[in-house]
Amino acid sequence: MEFGAFESTEILNPIYTRIKELGLESYVMDIDTYGFTVIPPEKVATPDFLERMRETVLSIAQERTGNTFNLSENGDSGHYKGQPQLPGQFLLYYFSFKYKGKKGTKALFYTDNHKLELIWTIIPAIVLTVFITFGLLTWSDVMNMQKNNDPMVVELYAQQFNWKARYAGTDNVLGKSNVRLIDIDKANILGLDENDPYAADDVITTELHLPVDRPVQFVMRSQDVIHSAYMPHFRAQMNCVPGMVTKFAFTPTVTTEEMRKNPSMIDKVININNIREDKRKDLALKGEEPLDPYEFDYLLLCNKICGKSHYNMQMKIIVETQEEFDNWY
Repeated sequence: MEFGAFESTEILNPIYTRIKELGLESYVMDIDTYGFTVIPPEKVATPDFLERMRETVLSIAQERTGNTFNLSENGDSGHYKGQPQLPGQFLLYYFSFKYKGKKGTKALFYTDNHKLELIWTIIPAIVLTVFITFGLLTWSDVMNMQKNNDPMVVELYAQQFNWKARYAGTDNVLGKSNVRLIDIDKANILGLDENDPYAADDVITTELHLPVDRPVQFVMRSQDVIHSAYMPHFRAQMNCVPGMVTKFAFTPTVTTEEMRKNPSMIDKVININNIREDKRKDLALKGEEPLDPYEFDYLLLCNKICGKSHYNMQMKIIVETQEEFDNWY
């Protein structure tokens, strides 16, 4: 395949000329016909560069896997020293030979076997019953905290693109609410029922404070679309669905300050700040605002793609002692 004397535009003519100089005409045609092409290494770079690149890739692979790669001994198939190929191949051929078809051999035929059927019915039924029972007990613990545990009731209210927390006040009972009652002029941003006495002492915040070692019962609502209340450090997640209330409960056991002093967390924070320092230098050279140093905080995130500002939808969670919580509250 050859390119003719293209005279299309001033922009494309130099490109076509360069393609002919590099001998890439057939590969361009492959892309146009099949949507892909494979260019030989010698057309991409010099042999010296390709050799150095290969050695670098092998070195990184050896460092990360602990295996010794040697293409000169193993070829380019991707095999490496220590990779168990023969045992698997031996077993494959052995069983193929042992159970090969033989003339006159008949398969064993069962008309029925009550004992076998009972075994494969009863045992799975018992196993599933155990799994489902434990699952239901765990689900019940997560969804409905028992009143005798004295859980603190907190509502998480989701809307594009922020979170609000509503504390149930001194009576620990949330007042009634409905999105139809939202009135921005009256600062009723969550649609609380002003005629409900339980709503009078409810407290709305943009930061979630939780006392350590006290059970918390979360009640969740969404104003607009489906959101997902995701607390990665607590391994907790629940969807917030418009028109319905969802719940879950847990007990925080480690304060924010204790977590910040955890050795593994200290290492992570140092690593993140080292990365940010490199970014800060790049931003400074561009005249842009530098990144602030990172400090660990528990976070409430949205784990559903809920719109263009989804990734900014987060709330800080502060786990603290009961005394610190009382002073804040």
